[in-house]
Amino acid sequence: MAEEDVDFEEVVIRVRRQVKKLGREFVFALPKNDTERTVPMSEGWP
Repeated sequence: MAEEDVDFEEVVIRVRRQVKKLGREFVFALPKNDTERTVPMSEGWP
């Protein structure tokens, strides 16, 4: 997750990539179904 993926004003996290294991290496890839999504933060965030 990068800093720009967290939106404190809208209180959401934007999921734009995932870590995927290819053989012995880990790489960044698009999320499942190649779909970015927005997830609300819990009420307990600082």
